Amino acid sequence: MYSISNNLKMNKTIFSILIILTLSIGSAFSQQIPMFSSYTINKFLINPSYAGINGNTRLYGINRIQYAGFDGAPVTYMLTGDAGFKTKKFGIGGMLFSDNNSLISQNGFQLTYSYTVKLSEKWNLGMGLNAGMVQWNMNFDQLRIDNPDEDVVSAYRSSATSFRSDFGFRINSDKIEIGVTIPQVVASKVNYTDYLKNANGKYTSIPHYIVNLGYNLSINEGLKLKPTVVVRGAMDINPQIDAMALLDIKNKFYALVGYRTNYAVSLGGGFGLSKGIMVGYIYDRPLNDISQYSNGSHEVIVGISIGSKSAEEPQPAKGLSADAEKKLRLEMEKSIQDKLALDFESKLNAELEARINKAVEEQVAKAIISKPAAPVTNDTKSKPSTDNSLSKEEIEKIKKEIEEKIRIQMEANYSKLIDEKIKKANESKPVVTETPKISAEEAEKLRKESEEKIKKNLEETLKKDMSDKINKAVEEKIDSETKKAKEEELNKPKEYKMTSKDKAMIDSLKMKDLANEKRISDLEKLIKSFPESDRVENTEMRQLSSTVHNNDIELKKFKAENKTLFDRASDAPPSKNASADEASKFVLVLACFKTLKEAQQYQKLAAQTFEFPDCKILKPDQLDGWYFVYQKSFDKKKQAWDAYGKIFEKETNTPKYVWVYVME
Repeated sequence: MYSISNNLKMNKTIFSILIILTLSIGSAFSQQIPMFSSYTINKFLINPSYAGINGNTRLYGINRIQYAGFDGAPVTYMLTGDAGFKTKKFGIGGMLFSDNNSLISQNGFQLTYSYTVKLSEKWNLGMGLNAGMVQWNMNFDQLRIDNPDEDVVSAYRSSATSFRSDFGFRINSDKIEIGVTIPQVVASKVNYTDYLKNANGKYTSIPHYIVNLGYNLSINEGLKLKPTVVVRGAMDINPQIDAMALLDIKNKFYALVGYRTNYAVSLGGGFGLSKGIMVGYIYDRPLNDISQYSNGSHEVIVGISIGSKSAEEPQPAKGLSADAEKKLRLEMEKSIQDKLALDFESKLNAELEARINKAVEEQVAKAIISKPAAPVTNDTKSKPSTDNSLSKEEIEKIKKEIEEKIRIQMEANYSKLIDEKIKKANESKPVVTETPKISAEEAEKLRKESEEKIKKNLEETLKKDMSDKINKAVEEKIDSETKKAKEEELNKPKEYKMTSKDKAMIDSLKMKDLANEKRISDLEKLIKSFPESDRVENTEMRQLSSTVHNNDIELKKFKAENKTLFDRASDAPPSKNASADEASKFVLVLACFKTLKEAQQYQKLAAQTFEFPDCKILKPDQLDGWYFVYQKSFDKKKQAWDAYGKIFEKETNTPKYVWVYVME
């Protein structure tokens, strides 16, 4: 592009025009900003905000030969490096470059800083700044002419150093990325000597713009397509558009195809080696007139990514293949998400049901109570009053109040429930031999994905369910209350005068109530007289009752045999030396147990609830391993049978599984 054929005849005037054109062309895009095709692999080349984007450390070396076949064709060398941190908020980087276009060349370096802000669970905003120095060289001594006597400046060289700064930002998610860069955001000038005018000239570097748009498409496991569009331009320069597509095969191989307007088509490929090393090659085939003289452009890229294996492609666990580990991870994630969804739905629905019922009861009762009751008349022809029914406006008001109340309660507990359930699900993950450990970052990512999925799936369902349940519950409750009010009105008896017989009956009932109250009072005093250690709580009472019932079933056969023995048994002879603690022949058993502790608990229960303070415990010889709690024992068969009958004369506080055991 910048070499002159040996067959070209030029005089001083033509040569002067060439110098002017060369310096003016210096402001063109392709001459001031090195052009690459490998930005599909390393976007740090075109936008400083990509420095350290994945939290990894990356080094890339690139060599591009443009317009191969021309003597003095542009050759560019670039070495880039960038690194991220665990937080993935900060990134640093730098680049060294040499861009030699024969007549004009530039060498320099830049340092980079980037910062990323999390906009939401999916979207990030990144910003980056490059700053460095560039040395510009004008190498007119590279010109070759046929007539050595021509008075030109073929031995002239000039160089100068200028400041260069690039600014870029990006907005990206896992799927989409949009970036804008302004290279040479600060214009700089390079002085040179204009031999035509015998004066100093200036070569100016102007700001440019680069816009990139990309999308990550997962075709299947291990196969990803990454289309990218890049637009380059500057003031008074027509924009150039790149359309590139990179096919990534299991992060080990890739293929590239693209088109650059008014220039060339691109084809390329590469592969990954062990320890994060990759090698790639891209070929640009010109489509314009220059294709008659050039073999095209060649670009070679070599890179290494440190930390990419652990962050993106973890090594398979010991004893598992990569495919087996991937399948195992997917199963674990699905198991956690399914468990979370199930637990959430179950608990939230239960809580929702309880709160709806409570709110409906409160609101409907409040609305009905606030209605004035209609006077009762003895006119059978008059219709029953329906003043207790609610209007549509009142029903809608109740619904809104209930829905708002439940919504506030649910939102207050929602985050707490999510954290609790995810923690429980993570703690209860299945233990598999040689299962790969999930890193803290993966666990956090899984937690967020699960939380997002559960919220999305449940919120709409719960909102609809809540509205439907409220409507249904309110309507049913109102219908029930209205129907009940009508029935009460219809069934209300006429005014009735009390007879002396009715009065006597009422007095009798009052006396009975007084007797019951006295009995309850005596029982309360008895319970209070027990030490706290001898009291049996409600939960223990229920457990003991269940145990007694189960034991009664288990001893059914033995009790039947003992009943036969009881029918044949005769009275015991009077004992001369009977001890007070020794049971007589006929034992009135209240309950049976397999452990002494349970028998002792029931002994307390019998004193507390059944008013049998003198119960004792017997370990029978006929049934080893059992303990009987009995109220009393008798020498006479009839006495035992009478005591058995008296127990069942009581209507309340009566043991249910009483029987008579005969000691042989």
